[in-house]
Amino acid sequence: MDALNKKKAPALAELCDAGIEVYVLRRPGYIKRMREELERHGIKVPKTDKFDAVLLAFTPPKKWALVDARFLKAWIAMIDWRNAEMNYKVLLQRDKANNSEGSKEDDEELRRIKELIRAKLEEMQKLLEEVQKLEAQLFVLKVQKQYNVTEEDFQKLGIETDDIMAKAYACEAILEAIHCDTLVGFINKAGIRLSKKGRKPFIHDGRLSYALHQLTIKVFHLDIRNSDQRGKIRYKKLQLAKKILKLSRRIRGSGRVGEAFGAGPPEKGGISGISPPPFEVGGLRKQEYHLTPGPGPRP
Repeated sequence: MDALNKKKAPALAELCDAGIEVYVLRRPGYIKRMREELERHGIKVPKTDKFDAVLLAFTPPKKWALVDARFLKAWIAMIDWRNAEMNYKVLLQRDKANNSEGSKEDDEELRRIKELIRAKLEEMQKLLEEVQKLEAQLFVLKVQKQYNVTEEDFQKLGIETDDIMAKAYACEAILEAIHCDTLVGFINKAGIRLSKKGRKPFIHDGRLSYALHQLTIKVFHLDIRNSDQRGKIRYKKLQLAKKILKLSRRIRGSGRVGEAFGAGPPEKGGISGISPPPFEVGGLRKQEYHLTPGPGPRP
């Protein structure tokens, strides 16, 4: 598969249960980059399913991730949770933008309709907030069932027992970490920079970065409006990333879920991630400033 989608995930889970190995591209945009690279060499590849399948056939093994049924079942719940959270956030932002002070309506009928709209939006906001929490609860229970994640594991991450939102963010990070074999790969995937000096762009998962950011704020009770506390987020995110990767290694078991075919040579060119400049923190070995395969298997 070049990319997971919610519609096909149940069928893929059934294939996994039947003993068929299912592989998914680690980065869905890789086929697009292959097509662009070929065009730079004067070879134009039409964008059709047929030619995409041909390009997939020439994709090196290190680009693939082996997924299993339990990952796919948890992934479906994660998509539902993300959609519910996004719907709630969008409504909050819209409400904030439309709630600015402006000229008041002189007409009583117009004022009455506006007040009615406001009341309905408040009802919708409460409803979406409740749906968001229920989807978070469902997602956390799915991950706990599929991977045997316990309350003790959440407590080790510093998450309070009744904080279902923090648990959902943690479960997101755990699922994303399952396909990462090194700490460097995971922090690159999460977009964590180890040095303020490194400003060169590198490919990362924006949603994982957001989830880890929100989890860090909740676990360490940081106020992002405070400049001193805001400056600590990067280091606290790294601490959590190390704990989450350690937990993901335990729950994925001896089958090494997500490792496909074995490692290959490092990538070349603009497709790969870029490691941050040298920096030491909490036992993390020094990193060279070089191109890496990001979250994939390492040589």
